[in-house]
Amino acid sequence: PDGTMIWQNSGSTIKYPKNFTKRNRQVILSGEAFFDVTPDKLHPFFVTTATHRIKVTGTRFNVSAYEDEGTVSVALVSGKISAMRLGSGQTGEYSLIPGDCLESIPGREDFIKHDVNLDKYVSWINGKLVFRDDPLGEIFKKLGRWYNVEIEIVDPCNRFKDLPFTMT
Repeated sequence: PDGTMIWQNSGSTIKYPKNFTKRNRQVILSGEAFFDVTPDKLHPFFVTTATHRIKVTGTRFNVSAYEDEGTVSVALVSGKISAMRLGSGQTGEYSLIPGDCLESIPGREDFIKHDVNLDKYVSWINGKLVFRDDPLGEIFKKLGRWYNVEIEIVDPCNRFKDLPFTMT
């Protein structure tokens, strides 16, 4: 209702209050979504996952927070975010530029910030999957989620699961 646009990836759910208003701009995400948040400095927009909370006032970004993966990543297209791991009390105001990504890995308290190719994180909203030096096991997991199938690697010696591939 506030004009924010959300693209929801396969295998994802988004919950929001019945009375979504400009004052109560919060969604709960399980999975992956791309957000184009309508700016409102007085009323921030919140994305809450099982383990994190992301606060924005007007920005474009992708959040990947599939519960079966454990890792949470936020790739920034434009704007500014702050992020906090739930239950830790740790918050961070990150000055990111387009192309930056914050990543939270289980067992690590702080966020990892790195420069990324945004295509890898946001091309799915245009129906395209991009992989850059990704392990075959991760690629098959994403393809399986995308097509709603289970892909199994039959490799008794476990040689192929971690092989990196680049493809679109």
